[in-house]
Amino acid sequence: MLKYKYSIKDVQVRFEGKHTKGTLHTAEGTVVFDPLQLENSTFSITIPLTTLNTGPSTKHALSEDWLDAARFPVIRFTSQGTVRKEASGQYVLAGDLSLHGVTRAIEIPFEYTRQGKKATFSGVFALARRDYGMVMPGRVADTLNVSILATTILDQ
Repeated sequence: MLKYKYSIKDVQVRFEGKHTKGTLHTAEGTVVFDPLQLENSTFSITIPLTTLNTGPSTKHALSEDWLDAARFPVIRFTSQGTVRKEASGQYVLAGDLSLHGVTRAIEIPFEYTRQGKKATFSGVFALARRDYGMVMPGRVADTLNVSILATTILDQ
C-alpha cells in the first residue's frame, strides 16, 4: 500500500460562484491511496478557516453571517467507503464533508498522477451553501464551484 502525506504548502482550494470567489491554502491530514487497492484508500483532511482569502470581503465571509468561523473554525472531509475508478487516472471519492456545523455525504471526482515520490490529487465539485445552513438571500450564488489541488509526498 502506498501512503501519501501532503505538506501544508502543497494544498490549494479555490471556490467561485456568482459575485464571490476565494481560496484556502492550508490543510492537514493524510491520504492513503493505492490505485491497485482502492478498497484500502482513506482520505482525512482538515482545513482551518483562518486561511480563507476572499479579498476585501474576507472578514465578512468569516463572520456569523456566512461561515461563522468563531463557532466552526475548520472544514473537514473524511472518506467513507471505497474510491471507485472511472477511467485511467480518474476516480470518485465518497465521504463526509463538515462545514458550518453540518455534515453531509458528498462525492468528489478527482484525477491522480504520480511522479516518483510525489503524487497529485485534483478535483472539482459543486457545493450548495444551503445544504450547510448558509442561507443568505441576495446577489451571491447558492452553488459554488470548488477545485482542490493537493501535491503529496510519499511517507515511508
